[in-house]
Amino acid sequence: MYVFAVALEDRSWHHERSYTAERAHRASTVALWHKVRTVEDPEWTRRYHSSDPAEKAFGGRVEITMADGSSIVDEIAVADAHRSGLDLLVATSTSISSDRLPKASSCPKSRPLSRPRVTR
Repeated sequence: MYVFAVALEDRSWHHERSYTAERAHRASTVALWHKVRTVEDPEWTRRYHSSDPAEKAFGGRVEITMADGSSIVDEIAVADAHRSGLDLLVATSTSISSDRLPKASSCPKSRPLSRPRVTR
């Protein structure tokens, strides 16, 4: 996918600059982009279609294998801005008034967020 190719090359992602015509047509980006493979995981598909709010998920898992054999692995069930992601926000935010957010206990539970792992 294009977003991974840009993020790997630039070591960052920007919602506008990463989509400029000049950026999108960079030969090295296009070559890397064509190496990206998308594979369906039946468990993520099941969670996406689940009618149980505690299981419903809109995220996915990413595994990037580098040329040296190391890999970067991460997954997230829902975006932090998604209602189910509010558990984390409510638990950690000190800058948002708690009376403006639902209580964490009222939000459907999602799988815990993992942090990227780099393996060799």
